[in-house]
Amino acid sequence: MNIVYLHGKESSPNSNKRKLLESLGHKVSAPFLDKNNWEQSVSSAREAINTIKPDVIVASSRGAAVAMATNTPVPLVLIAPAWAKYCPWSTCRANTVILHSKTDKVIPYKESVKLSHAAGAELIEIGSNHRMNSKEVYETLSEIIENKAKSQ
Repeated sequence: MNIVYLHGKESSPNSNKRKLLESLGHKVSAPFLDKNNWEQSVSSAREAINTIKPDVIVASSRGAAVAMATNTPVPLVLIAPAWAKYCPWSTCRANTVILHSKTDKVIPYKESVKLSHAAGAELIEIGSNHRMNSKEVYETLSEIIENKAKSQ
């Protein structure tokens, strides 16, 4: 499966989430998203999406907001999406899955609840913090990606 991974503000294209997706046998492209340049981030994401033509986009925090701003029809897996902070005008589609922790102290869980209700997206409450780097989160992310691969 071809995946575009969009990293968060304090992360990078070589994050553990990207490595996890690659370890599952997926081809993963992860453009650099300049945390100080919103327009560059959205432009880089659009370019990657148009070039790679991914089966799914996995995006974390600010990267999730970037994914939403691209307005792509590609299915999204959003991890603790920071959409209300970076692109409150945007939304996602019903084929989106959102993973978020109720105890996230960086991006309030209630923002994902609002997004889920507005878009009809699936919201999975999981994890214990904003980093979303626990074994439980990684296993759930793996299952979601595998299910999306089977439905292709």
